[in-house]
Amino acid sequence: MFGLTERQKEILKYVQEFIDSEGMPPTVYEIGDHFGIKTSSVFAHLNALQKKGFIKRTSKARSISIKEGFGNKKPKSASIPLLRKINAGLPQQSLGMQEDYVSLDRNFFKLGDSSSIFCLNVSGDSMRDEGILDGDTVVVRKDSGNIRDGDIIVALLDKTETTVKKIYSAEGGRIELRPANGLLKTRYYNPDKILIQGKVIGVMRSCK
Repeated sequence: MFGLTERQKEILKYVQEFIDSEGMPPTVYEIGDHFGIKTSSVFAHLNALQKKGFIKRTSKARSISIKEGFGNKKPKSASIPLLRKINAGLPQQSLGMQEDYVSLDRNFFKLGDSSSIFCLNVSGDSMRDEGILDGDTVVVRKDSGNIRDGDIIVALLDKTETTVKKIYSAEGGRIELRPANGLLKTRYYNPDKILIQGKVIGVMRSCK
């Protein structure tokens, strides 16, 4: 870790250990409390670490991630943003703002670059035959370039409505969004009415 001050090395190590143990990065306030320093000092150290290429971060809470290649082992889990509920019945719920974070096992979900992953809560039962039930959380990869017929995707309709469906090419250049529930009808859309948000790569079920 050439080019870092001792305090920057300590903060970098603390962030890595926190991610390994908690499955999510620490907040600026948690770092400050741990080292007994002001949040302004924490921001200064994080900015320096970011400029030197050791970490990535945004203005959101718990957004610190350590770049690979600096002698730090890759954490077994990743902190993934959880967005507001979508509707897996009729497409009526907009893709919302971030609500929380979810800790996911990197190997189990084959996450790779976790910066392209987000989670969404599901309401409705239109995908029940694919094992996606009301109250489940779907794990989604932001990937609109490698979508194939039969993939389960998250789509934004008319720039306002979000749904989870299986996607197929249809006649006349239209797109078919097919539910996995025999009681519901397939719907067809022109390509300019659909913005693919990503491909569903996993499902999590809450045990209550």
